[in-house]
Amino acid sequence: MGNSKQAQIFVNALSIAAGLILLGTWLWLDAPLKSRLGASHQSDSSIAGADFLHESAIARLENQLQNARALFDLNSTTAPSLFDTYDIDLVQIQFLDFLNGEFLDTRPSLFGGSLSNSSESNFNAISHWNAIISDAPSQTLSSNSTMNYVQVGRVARSLIIAHRVLYDMSDTLQKLLSTVPSTKSINSGANVEIKESLTRIIDTATAALFPWIPPTFTSIRSMQTSLHDSVGIVITGGNHHAHLMMHLISTLREEFNCTLPVELFYAGPDDLNAAHLKEFKQMTNVTTKDLHQYFPQETKRWQKFSAKPFAILASSFRTVLFMDADVLFFRDPREILENDVFRRNGLYYFKDRYYHDSAFQEGSFWFREINPYMSRYGRTLSYMHLRRTDAHGTVHQMDSGFIPLDKSRTGVLMSLLLACKMNSADERDEVLYKKSYGDKEAFWFSSEILRVPYEFNPYYGGTLGRKDRMQSFFSWRGIVCSSTLLQANEKGEPFWWNGGGILVDRFKPYDGEFVDFDAVGIDPVGQGTWWVWRHPMICMNTNWMNVRWLSRSHKQMLRRFEDIYRRKILTGHK
Repeated sequence: MGNSKQAQIFVNALSIAAGLILLGTWLWLDAPLKSRLGASHQSDSSIAGADFLHESAIARLENQLQNARALFDLNSTTAPSLFDTYDIDLVQIQFLDFLNGEFLDTRPSLFGGSLSNSSESNFNAISHWNAIISDAPSQTLSSNSTMNYVQVGRVARSLIIAHRVLYDMSDTLQKLLSTVPSTKSINSGANVEIKESLTRIIDTATAALFPWIPPTFTSIRSMQTSLHDSVGIVITGGNHHAHLMMHLISTLREEFNCTLPVELFYAGPDDLNAAHLKEFKQMTNVTTKDLHQYFPQETKRWQKFSAKPFAILASSFRTVLFMDADVLFFRDPREILENDVFRRNGLYYFKDRYYHDSAFQEGSFWFREINPYMSRYGRTLSYMHLRRTDAHGTVHQMDSGFIPLDKSRTGVLMSLLLACKMNSADERDEVLYKKSYGDKEAFWFSSEILRVPYEFNPYYGGTLGRKDRMQSFFSWRGIVCSSTLLQANEKGEPFWWNGGGILVDRFKPYDGEFVDFDAVGIDPVGQGTWWVWRHPMICMNTNWMNVRWLSRSHKQMLRRFEDIYRRKILTGHK
């Protein structure tokens, strides 16, 4: 009996040792490939570009190119298609995932994922390129199709593909693609130099999608190369927000010693009067800018939220920390620049409240219709799982009160441009603002349509307010009421909030009445949290574990914010 047990123990130990040896061998052999994949899996290259293709991918492309050449008579002006029929949306999506470095990358956490089940037999980069370059001339927008977002998406994807291949990708890729004959003549000639072809696609698509870029910039490329190599804060607001913007800037300077330059955008003299302009010009490192002087064809037709993406676009900063006028911070906003997600993608999004509103329920269904090939990441979002019979699913995905983004990255800039289009005068009233609340969803909609990798902060919007002790006690729930929307950082710590700062009534700037905040509600899940209006406040009803008393250090910070408001805003207005 003893010998049998010893034998069994020996066999088990031998099995474990063998498994560890095999695992170690696999890791050792796979390390070079994994390191190359890790280096290549950046969402977008910078202006300088990068050779994102590892050696095995180059070898496969060269093999595919040889196969492609065999199908063509290179002296013919018309060559047979590599596809009998093809879905141009899927072709574009897969090629963008390819440009994002997902070719031969088998990790389950990929952003796009359209190539995760592909083999050489069903994804051929050369044939996909041929289809894209051939189809591009037909991807135009007529006057009655500017709001057809299926077609808008196709034109925009043609644009970003052409721009990335021309300016961001390595010479290796360009040389491979330049030898592929087009299935259709692009300019009545049989074989056109790739750079001329790409430039033509870029110019045509830019004029169709963004006719308002001139005279501010001559092209998207000139916009990209004109950026200052700097980080700065962008704020939009007018007369009704002047006290909030001044308080925000002052708290950043005094509390966090944040000396970043600030560009404050307003929409003409009627939006921000001379007296307020004078006050802001007296602040250190603050520049006021009239948005009407940038993209005037569109910005002179601005309305409510629509100024935000255009202000970010017009800013001279390479890396923008956009802030709503009524935002305040518990932590230094510059922390986001060191966040792994931001460093990887060049942008970072925050979730809105997990809140159902029947007025905007159609937004989720509309977006799924215009963008049938959602990214792997996009399919994980609660917003994309809404059902028509669902009375509790969220219809709000993004909060745009604080958006950090690096405009030097082609994908980030292109998605910002498309967000501007969605917020332009015609589109916003007839499409976006009917499907969603304001500007906010346009940012991630655009990233998703263009296959630009993005991620949301893991926490849903919560609240900073006062705890309803009576209701919380009898319901065994955590109930906090306020007019604010609180965002946590990735660790679940209070980061920033909007909704009026510290004022009881943000529309009464000189009353000097401050909210006595005592609790925060942090929402890690979404489902199971209810929001109930008690006008003018909204109450968060959630699991009691999601509610915590405001810490002593946070209360002391709020007292300092009150003191700053008295000194900077109330003094001289009594």
